[in-house]
Amino acid sequence: MTEPNELTKAKGIEVELAGKLEAARESLAEMEDRRAALSYDAHVQGGDAAKALAKVNAERATIQSRIEELNHAIKQARERVSEAAGVDRRVREDHNKDKAREVLEERFLARGEAIDRAFAAIRETRQGMKDDLSELRRLGAPAPGDQLVEVNLRRAFDAAAAGAGLSGVSPVPPLQRHSVAELVAGWSRPIAAWIATRLVPTSKSNAA
Repeated sequence: MTEPNELTKAKGIEVELAGKLEAARESLAEMEDRRAALSYDAHVQGGDAAKALAKVNAERATIQSRIEELNHAIKQARERVSEAAGVDRRVREDHNKDKAREVLEERFLARGEAIDRAFAAIRETRQGMKDDLSELRRLGAPAPGDQLVEVNLRRAFDAAAAGAGLSGVSPVPPLQRHSVAELVAGWSRPIAAWIATRLVPTSKSNAA
């Protein structure tokens, strides 16, 4: 069983004292009724009625004193609840700060560095792709033009960025959403076919 913390115990004491105060007030109300019932006979006839009233008055005074004491006790109990709540809040805040430090130092900062590395890789790879296409065109291969590549890469980027939850990107219709790998595969097919035609042996080579 889990040990109650100071705040829980302080609240429990406050509730317990409040219950005692309510019971004392009910007893006082009963004393007032008995006092009212005895007052006439006690002051007119005296005797047993006067003794009974004196006893009721003594009990009433005791209950009134108890009520005053309970009011003071409840006031202190509430102060202790407030103090314990402050301690409990500080404990929770310290725990949250420890957790925040873990998220910040072990994850968040690392993710920022990872995104920077990814951007650097994109820049480097994109430049490499431009260089490859320029060389393929120089060699006579049917490589796509820079404008076509740029438009399609932009769509691929917008689709990927939207999927990553980034705002400010252009919406891409479903039929126009392609990964960069799919685009490159599509651009590669006519180049591969062109290469294949150059690798077919000539009839002269066959005769030899």
